[in-house]
Amino acid sequence: MKQGAAQAWEGLKSTAEGVWKWLDEHKGLVAGGVVGLAAAVLILATGSLTLPVVLTALAAGGGAFLFGWLYQQSGPKPGLQGWLEAFALAGTGAVMGYLLGQGGAMLAGLVKKAGWTAIWKLFVGKGIVGGVSSGISYGLLTPRDQWSIGGLATAVGVGIITEMLAQPAAKAAVVSILGTIEAMRRKELTWQTPLREFGKSFLLEQPGNKAYNRLFGRSVGKGLGWLSGKGISISPPNFVMRVANRVSWDVIKSKLFGM
Repeated sequence: MKQGAAQAWEGLKSTAEGVWKWLDEHKGLVAGGVVGLAAAVLILATGSLTLPVVLTALAAGGGAFLFGWLYQQSGPKPGLQGWLEAFALAGTGAVMGYLLGQGGAMLAGLVKKAGWTAIWKLFVGKGIVGGVSSGISYGLLTPRDQWSIGGLATAVGVGIITEMLAQPAAKAAVVSILGTIEAMRRKELTWQTPLREFGKSFLLEQPGNKAYNRLFGRSVGKGLGWLSGKGISISPPNFVMRVANRVSWDVIKSKLFGM
């Protein structure tokens, strides 16, 4: 009996060591799962089971798991430092997902209030401008040897989404998520990456920072006015001017801030 107890203890200890080893080797997935589940439960527990709240909870939980998975793919550091980085990234992912979920909830509320016609008008009025201008910016700012169909599709899609999202924080969250994915792809991901990308984008998205954009628009308008005064009739549609403004703003951000 004593021998059987000793064997059982050794077996239990071996199993526990195996489980811990697996957990330690998969820090990113563990942190993403724990933080994601906790964030989703907390949001659902403190709010009503309405579509906006559910969307926000799913986005927060999904953001945490995504960032944890990205950390796992980038190669978690050993020991306590790895665990701290994993949970820091997962927590940041939950915040980014929450902010993006808030933007999605805003669109869901718009649908509930005004119907899908409102979303269609928003897409036509802003989304198409964002998609076209982002596609042009991708072509202008991406080196030819780095062009890809996937990269262009991502640029267009993100341009549509960010232009339709009225909240600067939600737009910055999209940039932060993409910046984190790109850092993982380059094997340069750290826990500061999403915060740095969010901060740069959030500051640039503030209304006051659109001065460069408006200045470009005024310059183009003056040039067209001069041509008109010379008897040359050029009146481009508003769509063209808005795309030109967005592209110029993308170029300025890229040159000044490396975004």
